[in-house]
Amino acid sequence: MKRLLTTVVTICCLFPLAAQAQWGDLKLKFVLDGKPSAAAPIAVTKDPQFCGKHGLKDESVVIDAKTGAISNVVVFMYLTSTAKKPKVHPDYSKVDGTEASLKNQNCRYQPRILTMMTSQTLLAANPDPVGHNTKIDTFDPANPAQNFNLPAGAEVKHKFNVEERLPIPVSCSIHPWMKAYILIKDNPYMGVSDANGEVTIKNVPEGSWRFRIWQETAGYISDAKSSVKLSKGRFDITIKSGMNDLGTFKVSADEFK
Repeated sequence: MKRLLTTVVTICCLFPLAAQAQWGDLKLKFVLDGKPSAAAPIAVTKDPQFCGKHGLKDESVVIDAKTGAISNVVVFMYLTSTAKKPKVHPDYSKVDGTEASLKNQNCRYQPRILTMMTSQTLLAANPDPVGHNTKIDTFDPANPAQNFNLPAGAEVKHKFNVEERLPIPVSCSIHPWMKAYILIKDNPYMGVSDANGEVTIKNVPEGSWRFRIWQETAGYISDAKSSVKLSKGRFDITIKSGMNDLGTFKVSADEFK
């Protein structure tokens, strides 16, 4: 009996470890292979009394002047219509039904790149004391284009019907320099590089997957020195348990011309 109990306890202890072994994290870092150019200042042509005091600069390409780290590079799991769907880690169930916030703040969008799942609701908000609008141009006809008028302090909620193949553009017709993008997917395996050029996508199911790299000015990033082969921004990887660190992608400056 004692030996049987020991066997049962051992199996119970090993089971969670086996379950944890089904997932791995994917990490990448993006830096410029060259010298970054200074971001151009924005010509504030509307509401200069408010918008003009924020030192607005062009954010279509954001590169750290000292480190060359590239912000706002999007990495997402690339699935064709016939590809197998990934299992979704239970931790992501916390996202279902939540709101993904996009703010018209200080006459710029925050964040520049928003990722969200189809199970979430978009919250477009305007905390500024001047009016804005949030114009969303979609690719898939199942997601009708939207143009929300947002007076000072206003907000609106919107639900997308289906995922989009690429980040969809967002703009403000009142302030033409304001730009953002929303990536909407059925699965959570996507991320955006931070100020250090780093992006980590957590709890990807083990197995062979294809991912894609996109940046708003460059489009699909393929001209980069990296540990994987890139083709039209796509790369293949076999995810293993633990951290799958692909290291640094040195992106050619020609990608942003």
